[in-house]
Amino acid sequence: MILGLSSKSRSWQKAVAAVFVERGYVVMDLASWRLPLGGAALPAYVARWGADWLIRLAEVEIPELANVVVLDLLDGAEVDGMVELQYRRSTPVRFLLMDPPDSVAAAVAAAGLPFEQWDPDGDTTDESRIAVAARRLPMGPARPDWDEYFMRITRMVASRSDCVRRQVGAVLVKDRRIIATGYNGTPRGAKNCSDGGCPRCASDVPSGTDLGECLCLHAEENAILQAAYHGISVRGACLYCTSSPCLLCTKKIINSGVVEVVFDARYSIDGRSMALLDECGITVRRYRPDPRRSIAKP
Repeated sequence: MILGLSSKSRSWQKAVAAVFVERGYVVMDLASWRLPLGGAALPAYVARWGADWLIRLAEVEIPELANVVVLDLLDGAEVDGMVELQYRRSTPVRFLLMDPPDSVAAAVAAAGLPFEQWDPDGDTTDESRIAVAARRLPMGPARPDWDEYFMRITRMVASRSDCVRRQVGAVLVKDRRIIATGYNGTPRGAKNCSDGGCPRCASDVPSGTDLGECLCLHAEENAILQAAYHGISVRGACLYCTSSPCLLCTKKIINSGVVEVVFDARYSIDGRSMALLDECGITVRRYRPDPRRSIAKP
């Protein structure tokens, strides 16, 4: 397990870490990683690693298969980095919080992972009290519901895209079984988008415009076409996608027989798509993590 701690009290974090060290956990203190940079996130690091660069940088120090306590989470991006660690390491991530920064509290709640909200009243460094809180955290993996399970896979599918504009993934599911996947990119045999295969993507035209000139197929199209290529019917299937479909994909979704669309993020030009899907009787849902998977404050 990887346990993230966030609090304005360093003494509390150190006391919690000491209890887990006795259980064989390794401590990783993000404060020490910030020192060489003077507490500032240098633009070069952000540009290379993303907003969660500190977690990515510190991850190289996490031993394989080790249980780890991460101290001093200061912002939501670092929480997001912890969540990604769960996927990359196949290791459950949990959080203990006591009066954390607002962005951390919001990101932990949005992540849908188990956490304990520590009550700051009384002796917050009492080892027996910390041990009780530790036992309240489920140590096994948090089993995802079906929506989360398929959306996680859809995000991984999106990571295969080499589109220079946006990475999008789609997964077709029937009877809780994946029947096809797709990500956006140029047609089979054509030069990759990142290698200059699509002039429209490489241009500076605004997002959502000149889509008819784009050589890349969208993720939803590729998932439907992959199923057709292998002779698999998508009639009655559910389409999971990392973004809501554009109008071009919406028409294909409807006529292919897909009956439900679950998307993660809203696309800026999906107004007509949503109206058409509704008119044609397609169920559309935006993915939201189940908030019941967190642990209520005692």
